[in-house]
Amino acid sequence: MTGTYTIVLDPEYANTLSFDLLLSEAISATMTVGGSSLPITIPRAGQRARVSFDGTAGQRLSIGLTSSTLSGGSLTVLKPDGSTLSGPSTIGTSPAGIDLPVLPTTGTYVIQIDPSSNYTGGLTLTLSEEVTGTIVPGGSAVTVSISRAGQRARLTFTGTSGQRLSLKTTGVTIGQAAVSILRPDSSTQAAMTAYYDTVGFLEPTTLGSSGTYALLIDPNATNTGDITVTLYDVPANPTGSVTINGPAFTVSLPVPGQNGDVSFSGTSGEGITIRGANNTIGCLSLTLFEAGGNSSGIYICTTTFTMGWTLGSTGTHVIRADPDTWHTGSVDVSVTDP
Repeated sequence: MTGTYTIVLDPEYANTLSFDLLLSEAISATMTVGGSSLPITIPRAGQRARVSFDGTAGQRLSIGLTSSTLSGGSLTVLKPDGSTLSGPSTIGTSPAGIDLPVLPTTGTYVIQIDPSSNYTGGLTLTLSEEVTGTIVPGGSAVTVSISRAGQRARLTFTGTSGQRLSLKTTGVTIGQAAVSILRPDSSTQAAMTAYYDTVGFLEPTTLGSSGTYALLIDPNATNTGDITVTLYDVPANPTGSVTINGPAFTVSLPVPGQNGDVSFSGTSGEGITIRGANNTIGCLSLTLFEAGGNSSGIYICTTTFTMGWTLGSTGTHVIRADPDTWHTGSVDVSVTDP
């Protein structure tokens, strides 16, 4: 309320003290979700800034901090009732993105900036809602553009329990971004990092329940740019069998993330040669898993190849063809003696 207030200084014991006392009112400002960035300057030691904005229940927002000259401090987001929604998050001179929890209610929220010690300076705030869209496992690639500092993107899709998914990222102009598959309860199913001007791949992950999943793209710090994501619906790995000195089995792997297994029977001490022909996959790992538990493998990128081996156990052995990253194609696998 309005009136005269008193600051009481009470040194302990018989101590004496002398200092300068600076009393400042908090800087107040307003901003709009998705609106222009807001420069804030804090010129006085001990001063804070309070920036209010109107939010709607269910919104997913992020704050971008750029052009900061504050050596240190914290940022806290307060709910309409004054309780804490997020933070305090440490801030400094480095650009940063702060992702907020889903807004619980509709009302006026406050971003509170509190410099450490007696630091002064300024920074620029950007308040953004997530870019949203949909993606279909096994469907077309989706290109996402993130143009605002601190902004994220969320693509939703329907997933089924037991479904296997793999993911490829291309056309990345964002410096670095975390790409995650989120379960219906928002926990992380699987994650990878996408880097500027590189192709990334996430090996297949198996969904544990049916429901609405999300593909979350979260740039590092305040990076912006584009990214193209492709979500693959990965069928069961193909299997086949051959006999020693018999015809080859064609391992066909048309979807990124698939492996192929070829089994054969062999006897301990028997010398064999695993042969590959008509390889259209490109580079792949070929691994022999023996019935007794031993394994050995090679990494090849040639159209034809061989791998010699002496079996250490008797039983059914498995040859696994595992394409490098997102490669697809087929290869003919056979086993001879030797």
